[in-house]
Amino acid sequence: MRIFVGAHCFLGAVIAIALIASPSHATELSDVLRNPAAYDHREVALTGVARVEGASFVLYEDVTAASKLDGSKGIYVKQQRNGQDYDRFDRQWVRVTGIVDGAKQSISVKDVKPVPNRLRPEIRDITTYGVFENKTGTEIRLTLRTNTGATYQEFSIGRNGSNKGAIYEGTAIATNTSGAEVARGTITPPQLTLDEQCLPRDSQKRVTYYRIRPGRIEAVAR
Repeated sequence: MRIFVGAHCFLGAVIAIALIASPSHATELSDVLRNPAAYDHREVALTGVARVEGASFVLYEDVTAASKLDGSKGIYVKQQRNGQDYDRFDRQWVRVTGIVDGAKQSISVKDVKPVPNRLRPEIRDITTYGVFENKTGTEIRLTLRTNTGATYQEFSIGRNGSNKGAIYEGTAIATNTSGAEVARGTITPPQLTLDEQCLPRDSQKRVTYYRIRPGRIEAVAR
């Protein structure tokens, strides 16, 4: 009897080690969403449609959920600090490999790859971006406001630096580190055609370049 118990314990230890050492395995995203606790701290490979904008990365079950941004059918993908830029995967079928956090219902990304032989879904997106180049000679804080005066984005730009953000029709205001206004200008995003709305987020059709000089912010050709 003692020999049997010892063998049983040894076999259990071997199985446990095998599970820990095993690579990630393909898992249905719907299963993880239904019971995230069951996959807590497990490495999995999930397939879905990505919606990515900077630090925001959500993997959705299917095209319909991704089109509607249906949070009940998506899992938040936690990116590494100073890691890769995943914007190129926006609105594509991808496979995300990572570790599940059951409590936060998220996955810490280790790798993202496009799914081969899957066509890019036709998910329309009217988002356009502004690239703002600072030529004021000092560090600035840029505030973007809608036509109603509501602030929707703020970020800093170092001296002779640049930064990028989504833009909407309205006003851009640059202030120095003391809070004094140094420049102001009108923001007029491009109007995308229906075909252009299906282009990737990094398409130049979505980008307008702005130069910030003392007293003015204006669009420039590139």
